[in-house]
Amino acid sequence: MAKIRPFTWKRFMSRWLFGFFLIASTYNPSGYSYFHWLTSNDGSFLSLKIAVGLVFVWIYVALWPMVYTGIGPVGIFNTIAWSTAFSLVLWDYGLLDYVSPSFYPYGVIATIATVIAIGLAFSHLQLQFWAVKNVRKVAPKRY
Repeated sequence: MAKIRPFTWKRFMSRWLFGFFLIASTYNPSGYSYFHWLTSNDGSFLSLKIAVGLVFVWIYVALWPMVYTGIGPVGIFNTIAWSTAFSLVLWDYGLLDYVSPSFYPYGVIATIATVIAIGLAFSHLQLQFWAVKNVRKVAPKRY
């Protein structure tokens, strides 16, 4: 049986950075994202745009079931709620007063990245602490 490596903050941050990079490369307000590249009217690289879009679809189709299986809808809601509450606390204490409003979409991207990181990490933590494996059982229907 394979040895379970301990979960560290470094591993969590790598999952968070992966989620942030994935969401920010799909769409961000800076204008350098797949969405902006796809909607540009230059008319070139259409096959490459389609190929990159299929890669994004493939990653999202593989990623979100893992997150959903890891923390479920309640965990996703709680993660979004806690991230929103944390940002409101920062705003209440005046730590976000000098932040440009154009920076706020990055807070949404960071929140989604947090959902991804916690969803991917929770399966590992369940296996490490409680020896529970998250497995999606697929059984054929019997008529």
